[in-house]
Amino acid sequence: MLIEEAHENGARYSKACEVVGISHRTLQRWKQCGLKDRRKGSKKTVVRKVPQETRDEIISVCNEPRFRDLTPYEIVPQLLEEGRYLASERTIYRILKEADQLHH
Repeated sequence: MLIEEAHENGARYSKACEVVGISHRTLQRWKQCGLKDRRKGSKKTVVRKVPQETRDEIISVCNEPRFRDLTPYEIVPQLLEEGRYLASERTIYRILKEADQLHH
């Protein structure tokens, strides 16, 4: 963080905050909350995001001829019978929608 770097080089927190346009109290709140951007609309990091490899595999499996005309609600149980679990039905729906492969 720029303010921490300035402070380590001898600048006072209040002056460093003034330069970047925030109050010293705002900096204190950020530090207390773990320096997260809590503004509305700020980018959030998703901790349990499905890896791209798994997303690609889900799309590939759903496009197999035997699953092509089935919904995720029908695909997941069939995969489970084969001893294979890729993701929940809802997650598969979401991934297919993001890939523009969900059509009604």
